[in-house]
Amino acid sequence: MHTNQSKENFLKLSSSQVALEAPSQEQIKLSVMDNTVSEGITVHFYFCYDNPNQDVNFMEPEAMRESLSKLLGDYPWIGGALTVDDGGKYTINLNGYGVQFDIVRVDAPLNQFKFGSSDEFQKENLCSHWTGLSPCQIQLTYFVCGGVVLSAEFDHRLLICMLLVSEEVRSMLVRFRLYGRVYLECMRARRKEMLKLEFV
Repeated sequence: MHTNQSKENFLKLSSSQVALEAPSQEQIKLSVMDNTVSEGITVHFYFCYDNPNQDVNFMEPEAMRESLSKLLGDYPWIGGALTVDDGGKYTINLNGYGVQFDIVRVDAPLNQFKFGSSDEFQKENLCSHWTGLSPCQIQLTYFVCGGVVLSAEFDHRLLICMLLVSEEVRSMLVRFRLYGRVYLECMRARRKEMLKLEFV
């Protein structure tokens, strides 16, 4: 059910960035493909967990934040900032910008948020406060029933090639969850399209 009332149940409690453990001065130049694809294209991933045992420590925020910090050591490009050089080409500045990492708590059960349009759900409910300033943004949404939604958004310009996004990003997100000791099977990422949220 997707209603205005359900949107009012969302309460953003905190927002913070996870900094790189070892900031680098390096700048990554992006491919011709990344520079020519229309601006505004993003790739979204949603992972939804019921937490049927009502474990109060399930996907605990600090553990997940620590998990992401470790992950940045292996995938530093997600912690950069998109910049434009003198020739108008995009680069990723890895000078310790970090990743936007938000924690949100919801006074509603997870199953209340079944919907017909995944685009509407993403924009109006989960991540309406996200900006285009960070190549990667991650949000953990905690529902009153104990369920959790992990959302991630990637700007297409940080991907070396759009056709490789499925394997590269899926591998990264699986490792993110493993670092956080969450051993659940990951949803399959479909190239170039937003994944519809599924309740598992």
